[in-house]
Amino acid sequence: MPRTSSRDAALAAVVAVVAAFLPGPAAAADDEFRLSPYLWSAGFTGTLGTPSSGGSVPGWSGDRLDVTFQALRDNLKIAGAGMLSAEWRNGRLSVFGDWVYVSVESTTASSLSPLYTNVDGAITGNVGQANVGWRIWGTDATRLDGYGGVRYYDLRVAAGLTAGTLEARNVSGTDTWEDGLAGLRLEQALDERWQLTVAGDLGAGGSDRAGQAIVTFGYRTSWGVIGGGWRLLRVDRTTGDYRLDATLSGPLFGATFNF
Repeated sequence: MPRTSSRDAALAAVVAVVAAFLPGPAAAADDEFRLSPYLWSAGFTGTLGTPSSGGSVPGWSGDRLDVTFQALRDNLKIAGAGMLSAEWRNGRLSVFGDWVYVSVESTTASSLSPLYTNVDGAITGNVGQANVGWRIWGTDATRLDGYGGVRYYDLRVAAGLTAGTLEARNVSGTDTWEDGLAGLRLEQALDERWQLTVAGDLGAGGSDRAGQAIVTFGYRTSWGVIGGGWRLLRVDRTTGDYRLDATLSGPLFGATFNF
C-alpha cells in the first residue's frame, strides 16, 4: 500500500483532535430528504469575451471581443434563473447539490463608437454542482457543515453590437468546464419559526478562480420552509477565444419540502 505523506498524516491528526472536542450533531432524522425549487432573479457585472469567428468585427482587432458591464452605470435587464436544490442527510453526513438555468442580460455604451452605439451582453446556460458534507458542529439551534464537491458550467456569452455607422452585428461563444470547491454552511434557528442559513465556497480548476455566497431567511411550517434571500456567484475563466470574468447576483425566493 502507498505510504501516507507526513503532511496528510498531520492534517488527519488535527481533524481528529478538533472533532473530538466538538459537540455532537443537532437532533435530526436518521434519514432526511429535502427538495427546494427556487427562482433566482440574477443580474451580472463584469467582462464578457466572445470570439469574433465567422468574420472579423470592423473596428476591432484580435480573436476575442471583450466588453465590460458595470453596476449602476449600465441598463441591467434581469431575465432571472430557475434553481432546483436537493439534499439527503443521514446523521452527520449529507449529500446535496443544485442546478441553475441562467439567463441574464445587460447593456453598455460601445467602446467602438461611432461604429456601434451600444453593446448588449448576455449570459445563458446551466450551472450545476454536487457536494458531500459533514456536520462539524451541532446544537439544538445551530448546525455547521463543511463540504466539498464539483461545480459544472455550460455557459454561452454573447454580445450584440447596436448599429451606428456600421450595421448591427452579433457574436457569441460557448464553453463548458468544471471546478472543484470547498465551503461551509451554517443553519441557525432564530426562534421557533424563523431560521437563517449562510453558505459560501471557493473553487478553481477550469476557472482561474470562482466562489459563491448564499444568505437566506426561512419560515418553518409543518411541511417545510418558505423564504428568500440573496445569492452571489463569481466566475473568472479566460481562454484564447472565451472570457467570463463576472459576478452574477440577485435575490432568490422559494420553498423547501421535507420528506
